[in-house]
Amino acid sequence: MSKRYASGISFFLLLVAWPTLTHTSYHHVYPPRVQVEVKAGSLEMTPSSAGSSAVVRSHRIRRGDSLSRILTGWGLSPETIEKFARSCRKVFNLRELRKGRLLRGSFDLATDSLLAFEYSIDDQRLLVVARDGDGFSARVESSLLERRIQRFDAVIDSSLYKAAMEAKVPTHLVLQMMEIYSAVLDFNSDLRPGDSFSMLAEVFFDRGNPVKTGHIIAAKISAGGEVHRAYRFQSSYYDESGNPLRRSLMRKPLARYRRISSRFLRSRRHPVTGRRRPHNGIDISARSGTPIYAAGDGKVEFVGRKGGFGRTIKISHGAVYNTLYAHLRRFASGLRKGKLVRQGDVIGYVGQSGLSTAPHLHYEIIKYGRSVDPLRADLPTSAPLASKDRKPFGELVATLAAQLDRVPLLFAIASPFCDKQ
Repeated sequence: MSKRYASGISFFLLLVAWPTLTHTSYHHVYPPRVQVEVKAGSLEMTPSSAGSSAVVRSHRIRRGDSLSRILTGWGLSPETIEKFARSCRKVFNLRELRKGRLLRGSFDLATDSLLAFEYSIDDQRLLVVARDGDGFSARVESSLLERRIQRFDAVIDSSLYKAAMEAKVPTHLVLQMMEIYSAVLDFNSDLRPGDSFSMLAEVFFDRGNPVKTGHIIAAKISAGGEVHRAYRFQSSYYDESGNPLRRSLMRKPLARYRRISSRFLRSRRHPVTGRRRPHNGIDISARSGTPIYAAGDGKVEFVGRKGGFGRTIKISHGAVYNTLYAHLRRFASGLRKGKLVRQGDVIGYVGQSGLSTAPHLHYEIIKYGRSVDPLRADLPTSAPLASKDRKPFGELVATLAAQLDRVPLLFAIASPFCDKQ
């Protein structure tokens, strides 16, 4: 079997509970066989159970979807849709469908008429609609999500992102892993074909169907013959020795980018004006609209236009450091001067405002009022583990390392996430 078997997803049972996690039962996480979601909002019909007289149709909400449009696609007549909507008006506003949420309908196999309907409003509430004579009755029920731990594995052929997508790893987890390792690895240059990753992550299920992902609990990346491990402990990530992976400031505050198009230089010819002057930061080439993260915890000092920088943000990170972000397409909603931000918060989006020839982020780190090279500056790490936490952390690592080091199954199992979230 070739090493591409690792692009499949193996599932496992955690036999030992560890101190820092809530008391939750863990299960083998196999994809539900009676419920298959399909890409691009099309429909998949499967028997709801062996020998059943009903079929289940499902749909994960996409941008621009409306319930009327979905039900019409399921074959309901305008009159039936009106009766359905009328039954829901007193309990839920059907215009408030949220992107990424799941809805399901059960249909009579013989008549193709709608028997029952469910929509996951949020993590605590479920809209339930049932056939009632010639019409429908609707109610909102409490919904408690089941938390499971799932393992994902992949071998990298060209890029981590491509390998993760082929393995049906939800995008949220891919970006989370990139953020965790941002101070350790450059995902554009450090990874080679044949490198691999494994992760253990939270997946939340509603009645057997996956509805969202949570945190990565543990991960390892094999890159260039070295293995880099990460373990979540008290909301932060550490290597196996308890050293924090997070630095106080990100060197490149983008999850995805093409390349470093211009480096920190004391003299550079400006591509627009042609004049030579210092380039006090780095230019990170990325697709227009790519989210930009706050490089560290701090307070927004400036939001607006700043000469040739175009749309610019400046953040103060205490008495020593400031960061600057320029040429933005737009700012994040609600961002204003004086707002407190946390590392990883989205503050804006890549663009080419001001004197710019292509979409990119101009990024500066300023220390004691002087610009330093973001790629080479000696940046402080986060606080190390306290002595009292060493023992529980060691117990956690022992449990999770055993799970990460297990050989993946030698066959591919479909991810419960058919949509690339």
